[in-house]
Amino acid sequence: MKRYGFTLIELLVVIAIISILTAILFPVFVQAKVAAKGTTCIGNLRQVAVAEALYLADYDDTFQTVVATGMSGMPDPMAEELKSYLKSNDLLFCPFRFDDDCVGANGAASRCFGYGFNWGFYNPWDDGIGLLGPITATGGLHQFIFVGKSASELTEPSSTFLAGDTWSTPPYNLAVFEDWNGAGSARHTGRFNYAYTDSHAKSVPQHHGYTAADTYVVGNQSRIHVIGPADTLSPSRPSDLNSFCSAPDSSDCKLIVNWFLSNTKFDSLQ
Repeated sequence: MKRYGFTLIELLVVIAIISILTAILFPVFVQAKVAAKGTTCIGNLRQVAVAEALYLADYDDTFQTVVATGMSGMPDPMAEELKSYLKSNDLLFCPFRFDDDCVGANGAASRCFGYGFNWGFYNPWDDGIGLLGPITATGGLHQFIFVGKSASELTEPSSTFLAGDTWSTPPYNLAVFEDWNGAGSARHTGRFNYAYTDSHAKSVPQHHGYTAADTYVVGNQSRIHVIGPADTLSPSRPSDLNSFCSAPDSSDCKLIVNWFLSNTKFDSLQ
């Protein structure tokens, strides 16, 4: 009985076919992995939004107030106030953020949270555009307070950001100048994920811009905001810029959005 095996030509053809299939399927597997991490990120933000809804129910529908001593040591509104409503602070980590330049409870470097609270659009310490009011003095030595707004002040809850992807460091916010971290900053394939104040979450396309130095007065009418030049990462659809505002249809929101658009040059970087 004769035995037949593969000829060299047939073996090479089989290897070539396997190589072609691998080249075709590998990018698909990579995309599937990226999509899975993006889904995890959106899932985390949905749970953060549910935790915030529970917090609001317990605190007369009022967002958390932040008390700060000087400009350092500001507590993170999510980690501090929502910890009893979240199963774990692990929900505050984005699967695509691994930098360790944030300071932990023991003062040592630790992994940064992936999400920031909506303090405001550009200069959150003063504007009062987001979910916290403008900074005011408490009367104590170097003490300041950011009063949380009432949910009744939200005119479009389904269009207002609660929290979302950021490269900000503690106390973590969504200001657009905090979101740029070099090319590739829009870590979910050119997009950022956001939770909204009505508890839904979705992905929003982003683009890079360079904002020129300027001054403006929005929100805190008693102070002129001096802004230096900065790289920014912001929603690429102008309508999504209004989502940083507790009242997207307000004159203050329109003023700061128009100011930002007129002072920023955008490009194709993400």
